[in-house]
Amino acid sequence: MKNILTLFVVFIIGLLMMFWFSNGIRHARTDRKVIALTFDDGPNPTYTEQLLRSLEEKHGLKHIGADVVVGDWKDMDADTIYTRVVRKVRPGSIVVLHDGGGERSATIEAVPLIIDKLRAQGYSFLTVGELLLP
Repeated sequence: MKNILTLFVVFIIGLLMMFWFSNGIRHARTDRKVIALTFDDGPNPTYTEQLLRSLEEKHGLKHIGADVVVGDWKDMDADTIYTRVVRKVRPGSIVVLHDGGGERSATIEAVPLIIDKLRAQGYSFLTVGELLLP
């Protein structure tokens, strides 16, 4: 039961991360007493390790991070974002791109190019929850 609960929490956290500032999911419609924890503005050298250790050791919860973070919140063009994502992605990657916190037209321009390129290379796209299923 603990593993199922952990997987559910991981799934919900993934959904919330992907859709928080969009018209996507912000709240799961359920009568079950379940919630998802999300944390923003990290990593923080003082608190992040403490938080992750506590979540896992005391509560059996896993953190979802990303292995492809290209810095699209910085001032860069769509081609740079595209090139960095395509170069870094590998099977099973979790990619983080940003849709808030400033001007994001370059990210918006890069996303369809990234999807087209990776699909041409045989990749498909899943939610984080789907990615983590056995």
